[in-house]
Amino acid sequence: MNIDGEPKKIIIIGAGISGITSGIYGQKQGFITEIFERCATPGGLCTSWVRKDFPIDGCIHWMTGTKKGTALYNMWQDVGGFSDEDIIREDNRGTLEIKGKKIVFWHDPKKLYDELVKIAPEDSGKLKRFCKRIYRFQNMPLPVDLPVSLMTLHDFLGIGFHMVPYIFSYLYGIKSSSKHYSEKYKNPILQEAMQHIVDGGYNMYSSTYAYGTSALGNGGVPKGGSTGLINNMVETYEKLGGKINCCSDVKEIIVEDGKAVGIRLKNGEEKRADYVIAACSPFHTKTLLSGDYDFSSFEKRAMDSKKNPLPSGILISFAANKEKLDSLNLTTTYEFETQEFTAATKSLHTIKMRNYSYDPHFIKNGKVLLNVLLPQFDSDYEYWKTFKTKQEYLDEKARIASMISDKIFERFPELKGEIELIDVCTPLTFERYTNAYRGAYMPWALTSRNSMMLHNGKVKGADNLILSSQWTVMPGGLPVALMTGKFSIQRILKMEKRFFRITKPVRFKYSK
Repeated sequence: MNIDGEPKKIIIIGAGISGITSGIYGQKQGFITEIFERCATPGGLCTSWVRKDFPIDGCIHWMTGTKKGTALYNMWQDVGGFSDEDIIREDNRGTLEIKGKKIVFWHDPKKLYDELVKIAPEDSGKLKRFCKRIYRFQNMPLPVDLPVSLMTLHDFLGIGFHMVPYIFSYLYGIKSSSKHYSEKYKNPILQEAMQHIVDGGYNMYSSTYAYGTSALGNGGVPKGGSTGLINNMVETYEKLGGKINCCSDVKEIIVEDGKAVGIRLKNGEEKRADYVIAACSPFHTKTLLSGDYDFSSFEKRAMDSKKNPLPSGILISFAANKEKLDSLNLTTTYEFETQEFTAATKSLHTIKMRNYSYDPHFIKNGKVLLNVLLPQFDSDYEYWKTFKTKQEYLDEKARIASMISDKIFERFPELKGEIELIDVCTPLTFERYTNAYRGAYMPWALTSRNSMMLHNGKVKGADNLILSSQWTVMPGGLPVALMTGKFSIQRILKMEKRFFRITKPVRFKYSK
């Protein structure tokens, strides 16, 4: 409370997952919160849009925290993200068609082993160890109760105790790239397949943890995708008395006597508060501060794009004849080999399609959303910046979309004349519409050459300003945005000398 007895106020910059989560937990703790968002709709990078009256999801393919009893599930319930009945769960991560073979990446490790050992009996021993590692990572705990900067020695010892069964797999995984690991297999098909669980440049921890999460049933998809998730969270926030101001672009964070005291909008309005949470990228936050503030921990990473690549993509969306697509009996995600081609600067030889038939939200008048995501990184972002005119840029988007269409028809001639191009997004599109730094949908990819990042959320010289976004904890993503939103309020509670352990910890049991 302030001296006059009024609740203290928090201004939040950005209405993405982290910003709305901050608002919800802030309201629940008795603060007055208000969110300012530059875009016309909330969501940030958890985004969706409509083209030709057709919904397109630009974010969620699978989401950690959809299994009851897990800590992240409880947090999603805290913010009203979804009900358990609204989660769609599948029995596989998709199909890879490579070198004349089809591999279904089953969520069940035993079923996955049986699938792979048929192709490569000579690698049976290594496959057993791989599937065992996936099973082990099913129960690896996430430290979501508190930010590291607020943990006590007891908290650290507790995490260390629960990490003991996973430590050797973890240490091996973070220092071994997916590509390097794949080369240990004798079978050339498996050598290729192991680089398609995640990108070959990512580390093996990324592969096994992601796979383990799905295998646990903790990687489902909420009905309505990004739209459904964000709408539910906004409804929760507003019911608690929170306010979101869209089309409200923040020009400056006001700092007086070394303390953040509010914001100045681009229309000249000033809004005062006791605390400011910057739920946006640290690079954007720096532009909002007048003066020399230290963001070197982020800037140093950004300077080395080989060690710390930023993942983005070209998202090509089609409206497909659902009946014709269903007749192919493809898994939701289906990746097939094709003749090598170039997208911006990246050479590719597979195309990964995602069929949204599992969710009625993406089905309109007998047609269903069909997405193709082509991976892009830093050099690709620079490539898209080279076009001197808008028409040149549009022509290149059209060329790539046409090329992908032809490759789909070459593999699936049944779809010729049955799919319609409705949209093409590039890293520049994500940057323009969501303010994503360099068009990246997540912070730096976890490779075998970089390390985890845990930022304390502080900016030296700007007290009462808290950084809160997926950028503050690698590798980012929806669960990290959720966690850091809660962490920002816990940090404020600590500064207010109030009880900051606002969620009950979930303890995991190790399964061999």
